[in-house]
Amino acid sequence: MTLVASLLVNLIFLGALLGLQVLFRTTNHGVGYALSNLDKNNPKSILEDRLLRVKNNQLEFLVLVAPLILLALPGQTALNHAPEIAIAFVIGRAVYLLVTLAGIPFLRSASWLVGFFAWAYLLIQVSMNAFS
Repeated sequence: MTLVASLLVNLIFLGALLGLQVLFRTTNHGVGYALSNLDKNNPKSILEDRLLRVKNNQLEFLVLVAPLILLALPGQTALNHAPEIAIAFVIGRAVYLLVTLAGIPFLRSASWLVGFFAWAYLLIQVSMNAFS
């Protein structure tokens, strides 16, 4: 897997999360509320709350990862373990999304760390290349 492919997969994850938010909002509060201006503050279910946190975390992840991947486009930067970093981004985030929605805190933190350490490893390599 390439870094660009992992970015695409993570963008698909974000799109799915956005769609799930609309689906849960419609299912839990009705079509009228889903199509309204959302000013009325309806209580969220635990799953809706988790979905919001996961979506926000996915956005933060993409803000950190996308620029690095663009800086490290193939042929521009020599990288060690690029396929493994890409796989860690996809597997770590997929597991994070699932276990957070399921409410499993230890696995949530562990899977988040997989993506974070992969990001940190990529950041170190891109930074070393930029300043060499």
